[in-house]
Amino acid sequence: MRCFIAVEIPQSVRKKLWRILEPKTKAFPNLKWVKPKNWHITLKFLGEIGERDVENVKETLQVISKEFEPFEVSFGDFGTFPPRGSLRVFWIGLKDGATTIARLAEMVENRLARIGFPREERKFTPHLTLARARKGRSSNVTLEDLELDTVDIPKFTFKEMILFESNLRPEGPIYTKLKEFVFSKGK
Repeated sequence: MRCFIAVEIPQSVRKKLWRILEPKTKAFPNLKWVKPKNWHITLKFLGEIGERDVENVKETLQVISKEFEPFEVSFGDFGTFPPRGSLRVFWIGLKDGATTIARLAEMVENRLARIGFPREERKFTPHLTLARARKGRSSNVTLEDLELDTVDIPKFTFKEMILFESNLRPEGPIYTKLKEFVFSKGK
């Protein structure tokens, strides 16, 4: 099964952010916008893994979850990959909580490397993907074209990380929660 580890954006936050972005989805239909129900911040993409690997990942994440407390985050600036020119990915970063989530992602990376998962070569950038260029096409859209400044959404809390299964469909991916790992340091 195709899996990844992520933290999920709370429903109340999704609604507020969607109100800001929805007009842009109509103004830029050439971008493939991520549905708010699928918004998450990926800590580690695992790819295709077998049942035994799933169990090993669950055991590892259970241990990691006991080393973190729930933590507050807030959105920061919008950005793109690549950072200049036509975007391939449009995202929003984190301001408050960015250091904690980076530490969490690093711990996930290190502990899973010990059980045989290859390390990610790119540096972890905590971000929520909002849109992508359509497959095989240049978006011809830049960050400046989107005309978005920082958002004014109150802080929110990440209370757990989740192991997801991802089923790719022509109409878009379907994410299924396999297990939640509540941050429980000191409990």
